[in-house]
Amino acid sequence: MYTHEVRWFVLLPLAVILGVVQVFLEVGDVWFGFPARPDWLWILAFVATLRTTPVEAIGAFALCGLTRDLFLGPRLGSGTFAFVLIGWVAIHWRLLATTRGWLFQILIAALSAFLVALVRHGLDYGWLTYKLMERWFFVSMADGLLTGVGYLPLALVLGLSSFRPWKTQSSF
Repeated sequence: MYTHEVRWFVLLPLAVILGVVQVFLEVGDVWFGFPARPDWLWILAFVATLRTTPVEAIGAFALCGLTRDLFLGPRLGSGTFAFVLIGWVAIHWRLLATTRGWLFQILIAALSAFLVALVRHGLDYGWLTYKLMERWFFVSMADGLLTGVGYLPLALVLGLSSFRPWKTQSSF
């Protein structure tokens, strides 16, 4: 089942590039004040870990979560914690994603991105969480939906040989 290894020397620059692009999109007001955003770093971590061992997968989720915190997060550690926590859930769901095709990959990426956004927004808002619960829930749902929409184009780009964040394991 574990037929790939994460190429860390490719994953780290890709995570930094995606973080910088997301910062430029925020500064350039591309979203026109819309509160939801696709989580490209979650897609990167999810695609990189579809067929890797659980230890490498959690490392990739932690790396992408930390990169997200450094570039976009209001609180350092909230994105990393959310990525690692929901990364464990995504590790258990990835068998469905790898065997059922693109539709299940998009569905699982969107659902897990929704859960990541729920945890991340809850940690970011802290004591205000109970007052903002319905808005927080709908923004997280929109984040998951936009991540599902952006999954296929980004997964196709990450499938190109120069951007591929995984490599096939060599067997002796």
